[in-house]
Amino acid sequence: MIYSTIRSTAKIVTIALFATALSATPLSALYTEPSTTAYAATSSITQSTIQIMLNENNITQDLQTPPVMIKGSVYLPLREISQKVGIHTYWNASQHTITLTYPKYLTELNVQKGTVKVNTKVKNLPQAIVTIKNFTYVPARMIAEASGQQVSWNSKKKLITFKSDITFDKANSKTATIWFSNQNNELYFSSSAFATPVLAGKLNNKLENVSRLQVYDVNTGGHVVEWLDNYGEPMINYDFYTAFVKDDKIVRQAKVHYWQRFEQNVIQYKGNAVLVNKDALEFLDSEGKVISTRNLSTLTGILADYSVLGISDQYLIVRPNNKGFLTLINLRDKSTTLLYTQLLNKEEQDYYATNDTFYHGDDLVFTGENKGGSLTFENKGYSTSGKKTYVYTIKD
Repeated sequence: MIYSTIRSTAKIVTIALFATALSATPLSALYTEPSTTAYAATSSITQSTIQIMLNENNITQDLQTPPVMIKGSVYLPLREISQKVGIHTYWNASQHTITLTYPKYLTELNVQKGTVKVNTKVKNLPQAIVTIKNFTYVPARMIAEASGQQVSWNSKKKLITFKSDITFDKANSKTATIWFSNQNNELYFSSSAFATPVLAGKLNNKLENVSRLQVYDVNTGGHVVEWLDNYGEPMINYDFYTAFVKDDKIVRQAKVHYWQRFEQNVIQYKGNAVLVNKDALEFLDSEGKVISTRNLSTLTGILADYSVLGISDQYLIVRPNNKGFLTLINLRDKSTTLLYTQLLNKEEQDYYATNDTFYHGDDLVFTGENKGGSLTFENKGYSTSGKKTYVYTIKD
């Protein structure tokens, strides 16, 4: 069985909420008519030029569904504003409920009963939830209460400002949602849309610029969380952090540093998590205990931080970051092969042997293993032959 790299360019943008000094009126001043109905008529809706501030960014133009005024109250599109703030939303049609989760907060809006439950406190909805052109809108205060934030309204500027001392990035897999705060390194975790997210632990290192946050399901249980810290001028340093989370707790962490080039590492092998820790490839069991380690510097003879792009029982596909050449490690005889010398023509080899444009080394990408055991590759860069795909067979 072959496990190859998962490529992703997803970027998680940190949403920091701005504490502004503008002359503001508490948003509670906007609430004048408590409602006892689940859905309100929309005849009194006013399209307005309401602006929304998150940190120093005006995100109003990012919303496909704009905020509106209803009987003097500010309403926001639930799905879009939740995504911006970092709230996870779940709609249960059969129960007529909307569940919102956020670190330390579990909120349930019962549309049929007209109630809201924040953690353990239940009360009637102060304002109705409405639907406008099939989009769900909620009063702005609900967003603040569901995430523990302060919110203020400037009537002259028609400006809503959210603020919070701690802000979070959010990511999802099929079975989990995570939140990470770069301010205190805390990771919150939830494997259910109906449970309050819990503190899983703290990342060991302080990050400068979180350019990506990801979480992956591991087949035998648990999750792998990844952070990419891209920093420096001109943004050519990449610190790549991974953590294995089991039973809502961080069990193990790893870090590897890349210069100029970052490639997604393999995250699991035979259903269990694998972590790359500088030049060590760590194989974990279902509980997160290291059951075996392969030292890549020892296997290749090159001291470096490594990308691990393919794993099988017979071989590893790796790239030492300082040299940059995609390398096959034959685990049967411990031999190594610089793949560009086997796949590319002489002119292409000469180019890559001295290449330092953007990064050192070649542009070969491992794309998988055929049923017969041969390996497939693609050249993403310089070529004189026009050939871009290659097949390589490991010699017995």
